[in-house]
Amino acid sequence: MLIEVIGCTGAGKSTLCRRAVDRLRADGLDARLLHTGAARFDLVALPGFVALMGRRPALAAFAARVLLRDADSPLAALNLFRHFARKMGMAARLARRRAPGPLVWEEGALHAAHNLFVHVRRAPRRAEIERFARAVPKPDLVVYVRASVDTLLARTLARGHRRAGASIARARAFTAHAWETFEILAATDGVRERVLAVDNDVDGEGALARLGAELADRLAAALGARLARDPRRATA
Repeated sequence: MLIEVIGCTGAGKSTLCRRAVDRLRADGLDARLLHTGAARFDLVALPGFVALMGRRPALAAFAARVLLRDADSPLAALNLFRHFARKMGMAARLARRRAPGPLVWEEGALHAAHNLFVHVRRAPRRAEIERFARAVPKPDLVVYVRASVDTLLARTLARGHRRAGASIARARAFTAHAWETFEILAATDGVRERVLAVDNDVDGEGALARLGAELADRLAAALGARLARDPRRATA
């Protein structure tokens, strides 16, 4: 079973993912965490991307058009398309996975919305996000880690983000566009039904530990419900 984790920069996805997976494993589930952000996954994902785009050529063309129009430069568009291609290729590869236990994929195929639609100078377009949501491969469950724009902005400024830049105005625009993108994505038909939303405006080890445990409990309940409906998913 595949679980994707989506959310804005600064939402706290990585921390909550680790805590939730650790809790699931402690409770006896063979849960695994996957993060495919490293460039080494480009080659791993390439065969899957070629195969998937052979079946869905309009998706690749759509992504290229959006990026050439909205990215800061042609070089930025190329780099963002590389991230999109990696996510799509890994989605195709993971669709063939037949290992026991849930796989929690941080920033997977759905998260490619951040690469396509989140830019400083251009606001996201609802119709394009909804089109993307309909076309992209989808997981069994989606964990949407949320936080307020102010919280996201503060965290983004503290940790830095190359595309957001160092100025408060640029970072605020980037953060607001990201928040809008994921709110639209999570509410779109075909995605909405799979979403577990987690609000993460908290700080501190104790609060994060409690939130991670709560997420693990909600995931375990959701997994149990899905397996009860379709036992074949137990090894998917």
